[in-house]
Amino acid sequence: MRRAAAAIALATLVACRPNPRNEIAEIAGVAMEEVARTAQGRPLCVDRVIAPWQEASASRRVDPPAPPGYGDLYAAGTFRGGGGIKGDAIGGVRVGTSAACFDLRGPLVKDERAMIEVHHADIGFNVWQRRTDGVWRVAAVTTSVYAR
Repeated sequence: MRRAAAAIALATLVACRPNPRNEIAEIAGVAMEEVARTAQGRPLCVDRVIAPWQEASASRRVDPPAPPGYGDLYAAGTFRGGGGIKGDAIGGVRVGTSAACFDLRGPLVKDERAMIEVHHADIGFNVWQRRTDGVWRVAAVTTSVYAR
């Protein structure tokens, strides 16, 4: 009887945990709002397809250290994203398909923390976020550089 009650309690706890895949659109939206805010009115576009995040060595990328409290997002077992976004805009930035558009990679999601890379040309803007009171907010932005 106790085992059955414990199993039900565990199943209920697991069912209540957010599915990281369901968080992608909101995390991507927050990241693109941050990029648009810093773009000073320049026209922007973003691809709707989001590639899964890959290790720096697999992507020929140099990553800065993660901000304090976020280093474990790089560890094995972290959700690495990938998928697509519906709609005409992501975080107020229109969806497009030209080579001039940003593309997104990730997000890495663990508990109430996430990082998604907003990539353009040879630069990746790593937008680190924390969910507070159910809302994703920017905690820090770092920059990765891609080798040619």
